[in-house]
Amino acid sequence: MRQKLAFFVIFLFGYLPLSVARFLGYCVAKILTWLPKNSLHFVTRRNIELTNPLKSTEEIKKLVNKSIVNTIQVAFEMPVIWKRSNTWLNRKITSIENENLLRQAVAENRGVIVLCPHIGNWEVFGRKLAEFAPTTNLYQPPKLKFMESLVLRGRESSGARLVPTSHRGMNALLKALRSGEITGILPDQQPETDRGLFVPFFGVPAYTMNLIYSLVQKTNCNVVLGYAIRERAGFKIIFKSVHPEIFSEDKLDSLVALSKAVEASLEEDPTQYQWAYKRFRKQPDDFRPYKPILSEEDLSRFNRY
Repeated sequence: MRQKLAFFVIFLFGYLPLSVARFLGYCVAKILTWLPKNSLHFVTRRNIELTNPLKSTEEIKKLVNKSIVNTIQVAFEMPVIWKRSNTWLNRKITSIENENLLRQAVAENRGVIVLCPHIGNWEVFGRKLAEFAPTTNLYQPPKLKFMESLVLRGRESSGARLVPTSHRGMNALLKALRSGEITGILPDQQPETDRGLFVPFFGVPAYTMNLIYSLVQKTNCNVVLGYAIRERAGFKIIFKSVHPEIFSEDKLDSLVALSKAVEASLEEDPTQYQWAYKRFRKQPDDFRPYKPILSEEDLSRFNRY
C-alpha cells in the first residue's frame, strides 16, 4: 500500500511545472539545512570538507547549504523530466555549449563514450544525448522497485536503449561502440571490489572504475565529457574534451585523467555536484572518512594525495 501511494505521489509530481517542482525542492532543502543532524547534511558536509581543506568554516557552510538545495531539487525535478515530452524538454534547454565537439566525435564513426558525472540533472542530459546518435546506456534498476517502469519509460522516451549492468550489458556496450554509437556512462560511481583503482579526486583517494579504460582499450572509441547544469530558465548542456591521457594504455594514467574529467565538470557550479553520495567510503587503508569525528591525524592521511 505504501509503495502504491508513493508511486501515485511521484506520478503526480511529474505533472508539476518545473518551477514549482524546484520551489518545493528548495523548501524541503531549507528545512533539512535547519536540521543538520541528518545523513544528507552530514555526508554532504564531510565530502565538501575533505575536498576543500583550505576553505573557511563559513565558506564550507555556504557550499553545504547550496549543495543540499541542488540535491533535493534534482529529486523533485526527476519525475517531471521522466514524464514530459521531448518537445517540452527541448524548450527547457537554454543552450548547448561545444555541441560540435560531440558531433565531430560521432562523425569519426569509432563510437563515443560520453562521461556524464552526477552534476546538474543527468536525467535531462541522458534524454538529450540520444538525439545526437543511436545511444546505448547502462541501467541499474532503482532500489524502489515500484519506480522502475516510470524511470524506464522516461529514459527511453528519447530513443536511448538501456542495458543491464551485467555481462550481457557489457557485451551490448562493446557492440554499440564498435557500431559507432554513443554510450553514456556515469563515471563517478564507486565500482565493486577489484573493478577499480584509487586515484585522487580533489586530493582525496577515490576508488574509480576500470570500465571506461577497458572499453577504450577494446574499441579505440572517442571520449567526451558532458552534463546538464541547472539554470533559472531550464538547463544548459555542456560538452568538454578530456585529457588525452584517458586513452593511455597505462590504467593508472587513464583513471587519473578520468578523475580530472569529473573534476572539470564542477567548474561552472560545484554546488550542483551530488556531494551527498559517499564517494570516499572505500579507502586504500580501510580508513573510514564518514565516521562522526575525524581527528587531525585522520585528515592528514589525505595529504599524500
